[in-house]
Amino acid sequence: MPDNQPQKLFAFVDEYGDPNLHIQKDGTTQYFICTAVIMKESALRVADDVIKSVRNKFFSGAEIKSSSASNPSRRLAILKEISEIDFKYIALVVDKDRVWRDSGLQYKKTFYKQIHKRLYSLLNELGTGLKITADQIGHQEFMDGFQAYVSKNVLPTLFNDCEFGFGNSREVNFLQLSDFVTGTLGHSFDPKKITEHSPSFRALLKEKELAIDAWPLFFKDTSVNVYPLVSRHDPVIERISYAQAKQFVEKYADSTETNRAAQLDVLMFLTYGKWGGADSETPVRYHTKRIIQHLVGLGHEEMGEQDFRRNIIGPLRDEGILISANKDGYMLATTLAEIEDFLGHGETIIFPMISRIDTAAKTIRMATAGGCDILGTPEHRGLKSIVERINDLRFEQTSTSEEVEDEDLLA
Repeated sequence: MPDNQPQKLFAFVDEYGDPNLHIQKDGTTQYFICTAVIMKESALRVADDVIKSVRNKFFSGAEIKSSSASNPSRRLAILKEISEIDFKYIALVVDKDRVWRDSGLQYKKTFYKQIHKRLYSLLNELGTGLKITADQIGHQEFMDGFQAYVSKNVLPTLFNDCEFGFGNSREVNFLQLSDFVTGTLGHSFDPKKITEHSPSFRALLKEKELAIDAWPLFFKDTSVNVYPLVSRHDPVIERISYAQAKQFVEKYADSTETNRAAQLDVLMFLTYGKWGGADSETPVRYHTKRIIQHLVGLGHEEMGEQDFRRNIIGPLRDEGILISANKDGYMLATTLAEIEDFLGHGETIIFPMISRIDTAAKTIRMATAGGCDILGTPEHRGLKSIVERINDLRFEQTSTSEEVEDEDLLA
């Protein structure tokens, strides 16, 4: 087949974990991971030879199973061997602890259908013919019904020449590869499996990663204030806020620079709203248009809202001024709840923007089967590290999570 002709792609799908949403029960996993290992048709023969070699070397010729590689050194050695195979993978990582237990996903059939549908929707960007082979699950009646569901509800949104079916991992070596990749992701993300070796597992698989998504989305609902109205930290925050504002005024009081003068007037306006004319029981916030009107009344030139945010609010925050913002407007932050408003507002901007950049990069990677990484250039090195770190934070479980819960600070 000529190199300039698109090759048919093969996806081999396997799972880690169980669908039980009651993760506190023994024998259940917190995470359910569904992975599609993707290979070009031209890579299948060499890949099959490598898999047979791994079977002979590490499994006495038997089937490759992630569950049979409990020793970290053994798993690392196998990962290094299979890294020689020309493949990519797409994975959906489901945190079952964040799935609503009374939803339809409490039922095994519904759970499998919805998770596989989400995974296969990620394959939609590959842009070429695709044959999907999933490892067998449940009894034959279940698989027949599942295959009919995929054919009716999923494949029409993919490609006209897309195929789907089940395979036996004992007979399809590539499903064994998917099993090992998926199991290793489980050892990388699932709190019940994470060890000090997990970062090494993740690092070895990273270069094979075409896309990986977390579900449900980890972004919290910032419309819900999860902090108490009165915090023991509020007096300290108020003192810091006032001190920062006072320091700024003293530092730039004699400035003749246009934007700096406008910043001073905005800060004095917000300061009066907080400590001067404000009702102590009702925090005063000012919308952008109201503040711009105030500036114009003081003799400053009219400016647009984007210029106001870029030239006034941004530099004030850069100087350490604690400015809170939400849908009701701006104010100087003097309480923990008001600081949370600022953080929440930032999250609604930062995380979606990072997510869109990541989505664009994934779209290009999948459309080129991994041939083009728009974040891989030197000039985007910093942006790529931020995107990767945000993605990793979706799955990280820190040892301080229980302490945070004890303080009742989780969304």
